[in-house]
Amino acid sequence: MRIKYSVIIPTYNREPLLAEALQSVQAALPDCSEVIVVNDGTEFERPTCDLIETLGAVAVKTKGGLGAGAARNIGADCARGQWLCF
Repeated sequence: MRIKYSVIIPTYNREPLLAEALQSVQAALPDCSEVIVVNDGTEFERPTCDLIETLGAVAVKTKGGLGAGAARNIGADCARGQWLCF
């Protein structure tokens, strides 16, 4: 199946909000989609990593502190979808 939509979520040390965002995105995501989480902050705790894995999302780690624009660009480079949603 070809990926049509790539949802890219850049984040910086917001794990509780990230969990809510991931669950919300998964509930509304069409079948032909992917979710990419770009972590620009500290390493995720194990529960967050488990949630990302369980939901089938992809996690990408930056060098840290690059900023939202750089995190979006890194996510876009990893995306396989025809349409990118940030």
